[in-house]
Amino acid sequence: DTATIEVEDVDDAELSFVDSTIETTQGGVAAITVEANDAADSGTLVIGDEGDFGYQANVTIDDFNDDDQITIYFNTYTAGLSDNDRLSSNDVDVDDIVWVDEDDLDEDAGISLDEGSGDGDEGEVTDDLEFLLSSGDYDLSVLAEEGDFSETIDSPDDVGSLLIEERQTNDLNIWTASDDTADDVLGDVEDVLAGAEDGNVTQRDLIAQDDWNIHELDATGLEGAFIYAEETDSLTDMFEADGADDISDYNNFFSALQGEEDNERAFRLRVRETRDSAGPNTERRVVQLDQVDDDDLEVVTTPGESGVFVALNTDAWNDDNVFQADSDALDEEDDYEFNTNFRVEDSWLLEFDEDEDDDLDELYQAIDSTYDVEERTGEFIQDPYNATASEEVEFTADTNIAPASEV
Repeated sequence: DTATIEVEDVDDAELSFVDSTIETTQGGVAAITVEANDAADSGTLVIGDEGDFGYQANVTIDDFNDDDQITIYFNTYTAGLSDNDRLSSNDVDVDDIVWVDEDDLDEDAGISLDEGSGDGDEGEVTDDLEFLLSSGDYDLSVLAEEGDFSETIDSPDDVGSLLIEERQTNDLNIWTASDDTADDVLGDVEDVLAGAEDGNVTQRDLIAQDDWNIHELDATGLEGAFIYAEETDSLTDMFEADGADDISDYNNFFSALQGEEDNERAFRLRVRETRDSAGPNTERRVVQLDQVDDDDLEVVTTPGESGVFVALNTDAWNDDNVFQADSDALDEEDDYEFNTNFRVEDSWLLEFDEDEDDDLDELYQAIDSTYDVEERTGEFIQDPYNATASEEVEFTADTNIAPASEV
């Protein structure tokens, strides 16, 4: 009897980075995608190097998605905080620092990240940084072997670069969208940008009553804090103002992120009527964000995407309870002017020590924008129109309502 045996030359197991250079800013979330060849089904990823950069995170890749890839998110805001009391009201777990894309999880991709014993064991992540992870060019290393992180650094299959740039606080831009399209354009950052490209989200300094007021926070490095708050359920608590007895106590944006004291908060968002709009000797309307229903308030951010949008449905402003003190709801037949002020107060993000720095107002970073909130109006260009019944008839009108509104 004879038999034929076919011997194939199988490549060694190997991992590689899909993008060799990944960019983010301090406080941002980096998307690191690792690819495996046919012979590899697991491996290790090392972010940084304790000896060279003062920071290191060791990730075991347990499995890949159906395309032999895995996207791992790295939160530079929470990095170095798993054994740090800077965010005293919430414990930072290692899966708040590194986690897997949801679509990859659905295809059974997964990772393990051991917080370590703190005694220098290889499973440890750096967990005691004094300040926010510094800007710089951090090494990324991958190896198609599990558990040997020193080998991953010394003899990797592939190396990459994580470029972390200094963050900036630039501007606050006002956009608007119709309530009819809100569900489609406020899902994630890509949806907002796609809506802008399609003309359903427009940037302007006028909001028609009952349309959505979308605040674009043109400031880099905010998404890490927002995503952490969302994942730890403190996003739903960020508008709480229990016991507030003056305007300054309202809108304690993300107060849950930092210490237990009232004056320790990460950000402040204030939506307030201007003095010119309210008139002299009159209480200005201030939106109580904690009184806005969840359906009328959306915070839009996406891991790996720079940008944060805070959207408010002005239809809620027809409710007396939405405004601070005894201010009346908006009259649908009147026009108003509002100002939104967003202020970064996070000592971790701004890298200052509250115990040593006295004049905190100079350290905070604020952006704001003033805009009109007007009665919904519309007027035909020609009145009356004389037209013959036809499929091609077109009527033209001027209106201040958001595009794609059903009328």
